[in-house]
Amino acid sequence: MLQPHARSMARLRAALEGDHVLVPCRDWRDVWDAVQARGVDGCVVEMTAESRGTDLRQLQRLRRHRPPLALVVEADFSGREIDLF
Repeated sequence: MLQPHARSMARLRAALEGDHVLVPCRDWRDVWDAVQARGVDGCVVEMTAESRGTDLRQLQRLRRHRPPLALVVEADFSGREIDLF
């Protein structure tokens, strides 16, 4: 989970009920390390307005290099929805 907040982590842990392990990531380097070393099935990314451009490029990179990886993104993409694909 990129940019994890304590409340978000707690809610996800409760929702997943032990079926999955959450790996908090401080930055995209942590995300790539987790994806490559841990056999990650999915990523949850909380994007902020300040980091949206960088985050979008990294999401596109993840999609290219790990097509089966599930991506869940929390962000405001108003007017730019197509950029995700």
